[in-house]
Amino acid sequence: TGPTTVTESIKDAVGGNLELVSPNTTPVTTTVNDVNDTTTVTLTATPGVDENGTITYTATLTDKNGAPVTAQNGPVTVTLDSGKVITIAEGQSSGSLLVTVGNDVYTGPTTVTESIKDAVGGNLELVSPNTTPVTTTVNDVNDTTTVTLTATPGVDENGTITYTATLTDKNGAPVTAQNGPVTVTLDSGKVITIAEGQSSGSLLVTVGNDVYTGPTTVTESIKDAVGGNLEAIDPVKTPVSTTVNDVNDTTTVTLTATPSVDENGTITYTATLTDAQGKPVTAQNGPVTVTLDSGKVITIAEGQSSGSLPVTVGNDVYQGPTTVTESIKDAVGGNLEAINPIKTPVQTTVNDINDTTTVTLTATPSVDENGTITYTATLTDAQGKPVTAQNGPVTVTLDSGKVITIAEGQSSGSLPVTVGNDVYQGPTTVTESIKDAVGGNLEAINPIKTPVQTTVNDVNDTTTVTLT
Repeated sequence: TGPTTVTESIKDAVGGNLELVSPNTTPVTTTVNDVNDTTTVTLTATPGVDENGTITYTATLTDKNGAPVTAQNGPVTVTLDSGKVITIAEGQSSGSLLVTVGNDVYTGPTTVTESIKDAVGGNLELVSPNTTPVTTTVNDVNDTTTVTLTATPGVDENGTITYTATLTDKNGAPVTAQNGPVTVTLDSGKVITIAEGQSSGSLLVTVGNDVYTGPTTVTESIKDAVGGNLEAIDPVKTPVSTTVNDVNDTTTVTLTATPSVDENGTITYTATLTDAQGKPVTAQNGPVTVTLDSGKVITIAEGQSSGSLPVTVGNDVYQGPTTVTESIKDAVGGNLEAINPIKTPVQTTVNDINDTTTVTLTATPSVDENGTITYTATLTDAQGKPVTAQNGPVTVTLDSGKVITIAEGQSSGSLPVTVGNDVYQGPTTVTESIKDAVGGNLEAINPIKTPVQTTVNDVNDTTTVTLT
């Protein structure tokens, strides 16, 4: 920069046939004025590097013919658009700057662009920066992004578990999804979405409510994760667990019975477990023991929602159907939080199968004249066991018209009959038999009509013979 001065003077002069030549050695000076010449500053850069590599930026001075130009009387300072500075030292025609590039976790090469903003110094008349940008491709070095799953540690039944998937780099710093979401698929098939621009996403899952005793554990883990323009995703597959605490739910035990059977038939009692919605509940970790008011026990086996007990009913001789009533006294077990036994009685009608009650007549085998014969009518069943009259007496009518009454609650009745006394020699025989029998609420009465006999022995009576 600036005008320059050209100086010249005579050193010596000879010839011309001159006797003596005296040179005037006073210097003469010429000022050479600037005609501004442009020096171009051009920026170049390493065309491609890997992530974590170094880009070398070089600024070079050239004249209009492309020949190198050196900085004079100080350096040339080249300022880049990024604010970085390249210094071309005095006496040099170029200078360089090393810039280390970062390492991201995203897929695909990235491009770093730089250009010259300004250049000054080096005593140059005119510096023209070539501002055309230079580009460096930064190639992927695959970096792993970790996806970690967390869950609410504990909730009550019917509560909500929050599952959260979080993206982090190797230093534990958050990583955001780029150019689309990250889709995290759980082992259960549920999906958590981490939206573009976010480093985490959550999913709310409502847990059920069971009827069983003790807390349960819900376990979940990551199956896979894709998307978010990430170079490599490493899902941490360690399961996360949530404890689901009991909210006591009542299981109802209901008793049913065969509505009607015939005598000698079988009543089936069934105890059934249901929840608040009436759905079946199965016994867990052992059976449910249902005790009936009669002392009988129904067992609902582990893994079952009901159990049955067959009970054979008897056969009585009495008229009309009878009713058998049963109800639940208590129920325990099955790992159930709370059991509510429905104690409403259930009834079974036992229909008659007509059974015959036999009425047999016996009599004192022998008496003396003027003695008493005792006639006894006895009720027995098919096995010869005594049968009692119910809801009233049994009336046994004999062929002689006499009547024996078997009172309610009794299985036999008697009738004393006094015999006469005649004057004739030799024993006599008194015969009696049953004509009919009714009453006592008996289904069917079979009178044994075989006659019974009593021998009446003589008591010698004197007969007086009087002569007139």
